[in-house]
Amino acid sequence: MTGLVTRVSLMVAAVFIGFALHECGHLAAGKLMGYRFRLLALGPLWILRSPAGLRFYWRWSPIYWGPMAAAMPRSADRYASRIAWYIAGGPLASVIVAIAALATSQLTSGEWRLFLRTLVLASACVFAATAQPFGTGIGVPSDGGRLLRYATDREAALNAAAAMTLEGLEAEGVAANAEIVSRAARVPGTPVPAALRLPP
Repeated sequence: MTGLVTRVSLMVAAVFIGFALHECGHLAAGKLMGYRFRLLALGPLWILRSPAGLRFYWRWSPIYWGPMAAAMPRSADRYASRIAWYIAGGPLASVIVAIAALATSQLTSGEWRLFLRTLVLASACVFAATAQPFGTGIGVPSDGGRLLRYATDREAALNAAAAMTLEGLEAEGVAANAEIVSRAARVPGTPVPAALRLPP
C-alpha cells in the first residue's frame, strides 16, 4: 500500500509540475521581453505583485485553482512581437520539459522513471491543450488561438496586443503613444482612460 501511495503521489506531483512549468514558461518569456511579473497561481497558492512587493495568498476554493500566470509590458517598443513571444513561452516550455524529462527518464528506473514519464505525458498534454487554436471552452482563447490570430487577422491581433500594452504602461505610469491608444480603443471593453482617448 505504501508503494502505491508513493507512486500516486509522484504522478500527481508530476502533473502539477507540468502545469506549473508551462505557466513559468510564460513568465520566463515575459522576463526576456522586459515584462513585469504580475501573478502566478498554482492550485491554492497565489503569488501577486502589489505596490508593497510580492504577496502570497492561499485560495482554498477550487474555483481559483486553475494554473494562471500574468506579466505585463513595460514598454511600447515592438509591442506586438513581444506579446507573441510571451504567449508562445508556455507551449515552448511544455515541449522543452517533455523532451528533457523523456531523455532523463532513460537514465533512471523505478519510481523516478514513473515520475518522469508522467511528467512527459503531462507536459505533452498541456502543450496539446494550449497550442491548439480552438479556445479553452470557457470563453478564453488558447495560446495557439492567440498566436494564430497574428497570422489570420493581423489587425485584431495588433489591437489586442495594444490593449494589453496600454494596461501595462498605465501600471508603470508610462505615457502611451497615439498608436497604442488608438488600437486599444478598438477592443471592446478596454478601459481607455479619458485623458488618453483620441478624438474620433
